[in-house]
Amino acid sequence: MKKWKEYDLQVHTYVAEKFRESKDQQYKEIGVILERIRKIRNKADYQDIINFNILLAEAKNSVKSAKYVIQLLETLKKNN
Repeated sequence: MKKWKEYDLQVHTYVAEKFRESKDQQYKEIGVILERIRKIRNKADYQDIINFNILLAEAKNSVKSAKYVIQLLETLKKNN
């Protein structure tokens, strides 16, 4: 298996891509959510001006999504 550095990607992008490439629907869902969270984080990090209410809503949704991903991972761990 190739290491993530060989793909010239950030590790977060690599992990999300690997989950999305899976044939398992739960793994795909995890990948999609991780990618969405990463995009929101990048927006918060690099946009010069962000409406506070939008930022707050996105932050809350990202936390909920992250908790959901953790639950999915715990379920997958128990089932494997």
